[in-house]
Amino acid sequence: MICCGSRKTKPYIRVTTLGLARRQDEILVTEGVDALADTHFYRFPGGGVEFWETSEEALKREFMEELNAEILSANYLCKIENIFEFEGEKKHEIILIYEVKLPNEYYEKEEMILNENGAIGKALWIDKHEFLNEEKILYPTEIKKWL
Repeated sequence: MICCGSRKTKPYIRVTTLGLARRQDEILVTEGVDALADTHFYRFPGGGVEFWETSEEALKREFMEELNAEILSANYLCKIENIFEFEGEKKHEIILIYEVKLPNEYYEKEEMILNENGAIGKALWIDKHEFLNEEKILYPTEIKKWL
């Protein structure tokens, strides 16, 4: 019988979906921090795909949960396999990326409050050249070719 002991979970591959929203040369990103690596980075809004949910359904759900934003259209761009380390743990994800259109009011805001599972952060528009010129870090790094 197994009970209450500390047992590491088996490593797994996470399926995520992210949305690329554009405002001229700017892209909508969320801020992230890896405290162990002392790294400040950015990523497109989105999140995990749940069982029995398509990646597009998950993307719409995540935008609604995190930004209270309805996605008006979503066009599939690419798949990226991302193997990385975060907060000292090895991670592996398959990311499905869509280009999204949002209601006009979201293009008029400079910053938006992001609520992710109770953790408060922000989403903001940043000029894509800051990522292309490596002034700021965008993950996954492979996404830069789609900017």
